[in-house]
Amino acid sequence: MSTDHGPIIQKSIKEISQYLKVLVPTGLEKDFSLNQKYKELTSDEQARQGLLAYRDFLNLFFDQLADQGDHFFKLKKKPNHEADYPFLYVLSDLLSDIGYFGEFSKDKKSILMTEMPSFIASVDARGHKIKAKNSKANLMRCLNFLSLCGFVYKGIDLDNKALDISKDHMLEITYPSDPKIFLGLKLLAIGDIEDREKRYKNDFNHDNLLRWDYRLIGHKSPDPFTLLEDALNSIPTSVKAFVLKMHRHCIEKGLTCLPKLSTFDYQFAYAYTKKSKKELSPKAIYQKRLWTLSISPRHGFSLVLRPKRTQKYPGLIDEMPLLIQEKIEIGYGCDRKLRNQPCQGGCQGHRFPLDASLLEIDHSLERWIEEEVLLEIM
Repeated sequence: MSTDHGPIIQKSIKEISQYLKVLVPTGLEKDFSLNQKYKELTSDEQARQGLLAYRDFLNLFFDQLADQGDHFFKLKKKPNHEADYPFLYVLSDLLSDIGYFGEFSKDKKSILMTEMPSFIASVDARGHKIKAKNSKANLMRCLNFLSLCGFVYKGIDLDNKALDISKDHMLEITYPSDPKIFLGLKLLAIGDIEDREKRYKNDFNHDNLLRWDYRLIGHKSPDPFTLLEDALNSIPTSVKAFVLKMHRHCIEKGLTCLPKLSTFDYQFAYAYTKKSKKELSPKAIYQKRLWTLSISPRHGFSLVLRPKRTQKYPGLIDEMPLLIQEKIEIGYGCDRKLRNQPCQGGCQGHRFPLDASLLEIDHSLERWIEEEVLLEIM
């Protein structure tokens, strides 16, 4: 049996930029309003303007990353995973510092920075020095990139290799094309640090700053359906309609939809949990998943089905297209054990791309999922 997990193949900088851009929602919900906590900072209307300004900035950000990203960082020769793009994480650290620690100028048209904990060492309340997460060289590289996106800095030389700021040496940042961006950034940065549910103890990736997760600061909890609808904006309308139909059907049947969203990976997992005698953790729900809507750099947009009882409906299998019959015959699981091939994520289930090819088997997939759901709830 092969022990090869397979090479990790990353998208090019241009491709990952385009991939991330299509995941940015196209607009705000019509009834969006702020959580009461954030109304201490601004009004709903000003928040809407600021959030939309930041959304427009993100679109420009990804365009510039696609065009100029190669000048700022290179792909790793031996990446740890498909989403191993450290420069993007460092950029999100800088955006977070600007939004969370920056103070508005009196006219609200610029941000004043006296601290950047992610890049410049700081001192805590006990007088202990806290080492910065990122180097000053990375700070200058990120400031230079953001200048391509419209950021303007007062009082610094971008050709320097380091930047020192303090209460006596402030950094002033403006965005002449639309100063409202800073309000949107501040709201999102506060939400990311104070209200985002961390996936693990040291989860500091600032996901919503590159995803435009504005619902995090809204007055109501995000509905999985609206999150799913946003995520599918770039796929064919007919395919999107099929996925949304299956979502509604599974919810009506009593399944739980668990969204797991990060900067690079979106997972909407569907599981039947009503037989459980205790409340399940997100991890436990995910492990019980029957099917998943998956969006990832490696596989793009796909539907992943994990049937558990195919032996109970042989007649239905015989009526299915040959493609599905072949997948069922092989089964799913570790690619190395089943096919002596490098890892391709086969343990996640049977994978079907969300493109026009899905329309040739959509009715069969619908019946397949329906059968598994019925057996699950019996």
